[in-house]
Order: sequence, then structure tokens, then C-alpha cells
Amino acid sequence: MEDEIDVKCLLLFFWKRKKILLCISIAFLLLVNLSFFCFNGLIYSSEAKVRISNEATNNIITSYNDLLVSDSVVDKAMKNSNVSVKKSDLKRNLFIRANEGSTIYTITFNYKNKTEGRKFFKEIVDEFIDKVELFDGSYATIFEAVKTSDKPINFSLVKNELLYAAAGVAISFGYVFVIFLFDKKIKSEIELDKYNVLGVIDKSEKNLSLLKNKIKLINSGKVIFLNGVKEIDCSDKLMNLVKEFANGSRVLFIDANIRNKSKKMGYSDLLKQYKEDFSKYIMKNNGFDLMECGTNNKETETLLFSDNNKKIIDSLKKKYDYILIYNSSFFDYSDSLIISKVCDSNYIIVELNKTEKKDFERMLALYKQVNSEINGIILVDNQ
Repeated sequence: MEDEIDVKCLLLFFWKRKKILLCISIAFLLLVNLSFFCFNGLIYSSEAKVRISNEATNNIITSYNDLLVSDSVVDKAMKNSNVSVKKSDLKRNLFIRANEGSTIYTITFNYKNKTEGRKFFKEIVDEFIDKVELFDGSYATIFEAVKTSDKPINFSLVKNELLYAAAGVAISFGYVFVIFLFDKKIKSEIELDKYNVLGVIDKSEKNLSLLKNKIKLINSGKVIFLNGVKEIDCSDKLMNLVKEFANGSRVLFIDANIRNKSKKMGYSDLLKQYKEDFSKYIMKNNGFDLMECGTNNKETETLLFSDNNKKIIDSLKKKYDYILIYNSSFFDYSDSLIISKVCDSNYIIVELNKTEKKDFERMLALYKQVNSEINGIILVDNQ
């Protein structure tokens, strides 16, 4: 399989993770808003214009700014307005400006608390006008009364939220895209388009029915081997496929992972000591028969190679329409390759987003080495 990015596969990868994308986007939006209000808060601007007989120059504007933020002006305004805030915070947000040659000066004050800010600012303007004459002998009056903005100057509900939302979406897509690039697992059937992919086992009953019909068409006998690449968490999904086969047919499911060892008598016990009466080794389970892996897990390969294995399968063929055998011990042991030799058809189970590409390709190579035919690929989607 090539490492080139397939657009369809990428889009499908994003679509299957739409909940993750949405959660990251919303979390980012909430976090940014929370950070904004915790560290910045909404800031309102108050403004007033004063006429001063002294025309503005750069030096005069600078000197008036020094007067505006002087301790004598700020302390008196704080006292008169009864505002309890750090004096440095108030000074830092006071400004005066004017066009060169103009006698109209604009004073502004930016503050988080709209009501307190306006109250303090009115006192500042009054104190400033009173101090100008003493400062340089100029005459100052109110030209335009104090105005306070109704909306915060540092936050626009539409602009800010759209910006934060766009950033959250970009981060979420970037995060998922990085996962896509570095994740070497098989993500969709698109990546296996050159193989005989029969279908996907998911929540859809229609897909199960189609998959069953395809297997029936391909299968040349009764014994079907379902071989997992590795131990995978899809037993419930496989049981759904078995139940689909059991609809109108006599079906037996054999758990051939005999190295696991169960508490009940099963497949491994029959391999060790063949008996024609299988009744105590088989249980009823949701419309089909089930044979567990058994209580014995010693000399596994020897047991699978024994004549008993073929005797068991031949005897069961007389009783059932379909025998589905499942095993996932592939790379550590040769169990799967041995079992494939006694089955009529072999299917590889690939669990999407969990089966590594390299493991899948290695599995194909090993089947080829022992001349076992792979009749198709079955995908399992647990999302």
C-alpha cells in the first residue's frame, strides 16, 4: 500500500471523527472566551473634549499628558469618585491627544467597570481643567461632555466569536490531520481497494446481510475461517455476522484461540481426545451453536496438526450448514496457518483504525508462503 494521501480516505477519516472535531472546536472556543474574561475582561471607553487657550504642539500635548496622569490630579479624582483601584492602573489608561495647532483636546479613559470608570473620569476631567491654569496659565473649559461607550471597545460578539470559532476549527482539523499522517493503521476500505474487500461489519443490518451473501457466493464449502490479524476487540461484531448466517441455517461458531483456555470443555479438548459425541462440547447461543476454545492449552500446534482436527471438521460438516472458525493468534504462532488448511475458505478480519498496515501485509505474505488462499477481506468498524 502506498503512503500517498488519499483525499477520499482523508475526508472519511475526518467524517468519522466529526465528534472529536466538534468537541475540540467548542472546547477551544470556551477556553479562549474564559481566558479573555479572566485576564482581560470587557473594557469600556469614556471620552471628553476640552478647549484650552494654548494651541497644541507635540511638547504641549506631552506636558498636558504628564499633568493628566500626575499624582495631584489622579489622587484628587480617586478621592472625589471613591474608586478603590490601583492608581497605576488608572494612570496607564488615561490619554490626551489633539491635532497640531488645535485648541480642542480629547481626553480618553479605558476601564473595565463602565459605571465606576465614568464616575472617575468625570472627576479627572474636572481636576484637569482646574489644574491647567495653574500649570501654564492657560484657560480651559468643557467643549464636549463626558461620553461612555455602550459597547466594549476590546470585544465584538460577532467578530471575536467568529475569529475564535475559526481558530478552534483550524486547530481541531490540524490535530486530526496530524493523527492521520502519523497513524499507520488501516483507516478505511479505500486503502484496500486493490484487495477483495467484501464489506464492513458495523451497526447496519443491511451491510451484514450483503456481507453474508457475498461470502456464500465465494465460499466453496461449509467451513469458513475468520482470521484476525491480531487479538482484536470485535467479538460482538463477529457474533452479529454469525447470527446473520444462522438466519435460516444451522450454524456452529468455533473459537479456535485455544491458547486462551476457557473454563468450559471445547475445541482443544476434542483435539486432544476425539469423540464422536460432541453434545457436551457445544452450547446454544442466540440462534446458533457455540464451541468454546476449551480447557486445554498445551501442545497447541501439535493438536492442530493432528488427524483429530480433520476428523472434528468432517464430522461437524454432516451436522451444520455452516461452520465459522475464528482465530487471532497469527504472528506469535502458526495456529492460523494450520487452521486455514482444514477450512474451505479463508477471510482476513481487519479492524479499522486498529490494524496496522505492516501487520496486514505481513499476514498476506505468510499466507502466500504456505500456499493458503485468501478469499476476501472483512472489515470491522467499531466506531
